[in-house]
Amino acid sequence: EDLKNLMKNNMKIDYSPRQSGKTTRMLEWLRADENRVLLVHNYEYAHELGNNNEDVKERIMSWNDYIPKQKGRNPKEHVAIDNAEFFFRSIIKAPIDQISMSTPETNEK
Repeated sequence: EDLKNLMKNNMKIDYSPRQSGKTTRMLEWLRADENRVLLVHNYEYAHELGNNNEDVKERIMSWNDYIPKQKGRNPKEHVAIDNAEFFFRSIIKAPIDQISMSTPETNEK
């Protein structure tokens, strides 16, 4: 059931070079809806990004700050992850050679 909900979500991936505006696009996405949260790879970056974007500061947080808030609740907010490669590296210290992700299309009939 969780996978079906994820598939319905139509997750988008912004795969662009460094310094090409990915974080700016994430902040635009965040500002478009009060029910959105932007996750980043560590507290320091969340703090820096929040200080430069006071209007959405409370909705920018690190993975480590977000996860405890999820315990025992069914989250209603939408989440984006900025710089996912740093995010993965903060969780898994070994080099990640490949990842796979499912597309929204399914083989269900």
